[in-house]
Amino acid sequence: MGVVNRRRGERGSIAVETAISLVVLTTVILAGVHFGDAMVVRQQMTAAAQQAARVCSVQEAGHEACAIPQAEIVLGTSVNRCDPVDLRATLQVFGNVETLRVDVSCRYVGGFSRVMQRFGGGVIDLQAQATHPLR
Repeated sequence: MGVVNRRRGERGSIAVETAISLVVLTTVILAGVHFGDAMVVRQQMTAAAQQAARVCSVQEAGHEACAIPQAEIVLGTSVNRCDPVDLRATLQVFGNVETLRVDVSCRYVGGFSRVMQRFGGGVIDLQAQATHPLR
């Protein structure tokens, strides 16, 4: 009673199946964390562009020069996960309305992407922009 009969070919199959499943599960979890972190960085980029456009559009002059330092302040340490960060501010005219457009773009290279780069992937190009009318 309580004795389990196993054929010789099935010994250790559960250990092999568990090992394979854990590798796949770990990869899926790390990829989810990677993309989630990339979306957090993208949200910070969007907030930086919006803040820079809003703050610098009310100044009398030097809108473009004002926007880049403002965006860098809001980005803070999320810049460390981007390689490189490209900040641009341009004045645009739509009809008779002048606007300030701030573009932020970077190549996200978070922690897991360095591992994925060895296999030909992992880098995500992120872009954000904001436009605000001048007063």
